[in-house]
Amino acid sequence: MPAVSAGFSITGMTAVFVGATLPVIGMGVALELGKLSAVAWLGRYGGSPALRAALVILVAVLMGLNAFQVTSREEVIGKFNGHLQDCILFVADEAYWGGDKRCIGRLQGMITEKKLPIERKGIDLIQVPNMLHVVMLAEPGWVIPAGPYERRYAAIAVSKVRRGDRGYFNALHGQIENGGAAAMFYDLAMLDLSGWHPREIPEALLTNPELQKQQGFNLPPLEQWYVMILHNAKVPGSLQGKPSTAFSESLLQDARRAVPRLRELTAVQLRNFLTDKERLGEVCTKYRASIGNGWTFPLLAEARAAWEEKYGPTEWDIPGDDWRK
Repeated sequence: MPAVSAGFSITGMTAVFVGATLPVIGMGVALELGKLSAVAWLGRYGGSPALRAALVILVAVLMGLNAFQVTSREEVIGKFNGHLQDCILFVADEAYWGGDKRCIGRLQGMITEKKLPIERKGIDLIQVPNMLHVVMLAEPGWVIPAGPYERRYAAIAVSKVRRGDRGYFNALHGQIENGGAAAMFYDLAMLDLSGWHPREIPEALLTNPELQKQQGFNLPPLEQWYVMILHNAKVPGSLQGKPSTAFSESLLQDARRAVPRLRELTAVQLRNFLTDKERLGEVCTKYRASIGNGWTFPLLAEARAAWEEKYGPTEWDIPGDDWRK
């Protein structure tokens, strides 16, 4: 398989650099041999087993000059991105933080746009067909800017079952280096994909716990406050005998205290949020009394069901269907 990959890469380069056939062949062979050596070294001496296995398998299966791995944000969103022009597999290894707003537009364009803008230093901007397949490797934490109804990202947690199991990983890498990669390539090539479309994403992948965790990191401030109310099954400052109702001032004070970014929250902003069906699914209704106005929340079971419809199944901190007093 490496020989086939190298053959395609070197053939393409010799077609471009027609006056330097022998140097190009020599360079291509050296690069491929170096990559094979690096894969073997990672397999035997590399970092954590789970991450090492993922890296080795990806590099081994997609061997060639069209894979590119980066370790810094600048290599993802930098102005000069010529390294992406011929890239097929783009591996961002600890190179991105999900809360970095400067990266979101560029990253999402890299994933979904049909054309990829390429700018090299001193050369005009051009557009090329986007062939990128993006893989992001990271430690647990906020990795991707996943929003509600997310369809760009698949979040997968690596199992810890085999952590430190040298025998298992030695056998795994031995198989990869001795025909396993070629066998996997054959199985993938023979896979029947008739009737399959990449946009038909399994529901289990869209609502899995790891993706939900990423969506939780990315919630806007008011949604963060609201979901904690649902988790606690208690309306802040609820009225006596009315566990689902509270005065506006009580809700404002609680939101400002619970979420630092809501310190300047106004009554108008709170009203707009609590009556926004697109954001909440089940909206709150206005409560009026002689001593002040407030809001009545929907039934807890209905509010939680609406949240889960948007963000997927959730394990609530306090189970039950009714608001606590």
